[in-house]
Amino acid sequence: MQELDKVVHQWCDSNDRWMYIEYDRDGKVMGLNFMQGDDYEFFKESWCVSDQGLTEFYKQMLIHVCLRAKECTGTLLHKQLYVGIPLCELSS
Repeated sequence: MQELDKVVHQWCDSNDRWMYIEYDRDGKVMGLNFMQGDDYEFFKESWCVSDQGLTEFYKQMLIHVCLRAKECTGTLLHKQLYVGIPLCELSS
């Protein structure tokens, strides 16, 4: 089982959203969520928990889009997909 190492709250100005990103000790994304809009207090109160569906979608796209997960970034994922909720670059 993955062990949580750190949580990042990342503002994505180009898409007007807050991202919630959980990383494991290897620096791999293990949980995601997002909230449209810039109300950081509301984001912290209501959106700082991993969304299992979004996280699973992200992990499946890593398998299908990326040759090697270590070479894959959220930017690459964003360029490859259009699903109505494009992600900012997921950086550790």
